[in-house]
Amino acid sequence: MFRNKKSEILWGLNHKAYMYGSKIVKRQDGSVQFYNPLVPSGTEIQSWVAIQNYQAGRTQPALPLLKKGYSYDLTANLEAVPTGSVFLKVSFLDRYDNEIKQLIEKSTQMTFVYPHEAYTYRISLLSAGVKELDFYSLKLEETGEEHVKTTESYSPC
Repeated sequence: MFRNKKSEILWGLNHKAYMYGSKIVKRQDGSVQFYNPLVPSGTEIQSWVAIQNYQAGRTQPALPLLKKGYSYDLTANLEAVPTGSVFLKVSFLDRYDNEIKQLIEKSTQMTFVYPHEAYTYRISLLSAGVKELDFYSLKLEETGEEHVKTTESYSPC
């Protein structure tokens, strides 16, 4: 029996948010209002990681662990001014924090397959000329199994 697993990701207490000249208001419901008309395009506004060094940052990972070879839907629940000025970026990293692969989507919804070579991943919001952003949550949902590597069985002669 296949059961969809869903995770909701909030803004959180991430210190990697783009703070230079930004006004960030966190509401009681967990949503965030971000305002900065001078954010350059291509800048990471906020990012979340699945695995991090607890001793260095004293924070817990914000993202769930994913299964290799499984497909996932990522949906951003946000409102940006101007419309369409926030992109989603998913980076897949190896054990040494080197980027193996990255996906950038120009909309608020994307589907991806977690690579077999990946050790961890990072999700980011990228500016594409955003001036104001109301961020509610990210939703990450397991949608199925794809591209699963099979191991050949060894039979001695």
